[in-house]
Amino acid sequence: MSGGNAWITQYGDLNDYVVHEGNWEAKSDGLVLVHALQFSLVDVTLPAGAKAQLRRRGELQRTTAEIALARAFHVLRLWFAFA
Repeated sequence: MSGGNAWITQYGDLNDYVVHEGNWEAKSDGLVLVHALQFSLVDVTLPAGAKAQLRRRGELQRTTAEIALARAFHVLRLWFAFA
């Protein structure tokens, strides 16, 4: 992490960490939450073959069907607006 401070908690660890600019390595292969206390640049590295799901707070994950349905409604709304 470069610049700023972040609060970090991870699955299986009762402790939370406030990390100031520098290196920090997760001890868990489970869920790790990072909350920036001020503007921070966080580098995420993973072992080969591992997957990460990154998202901002408040951002909802939508299924492919929900995305397709939203696009279809948007197209219909545009079509009816010009009809």
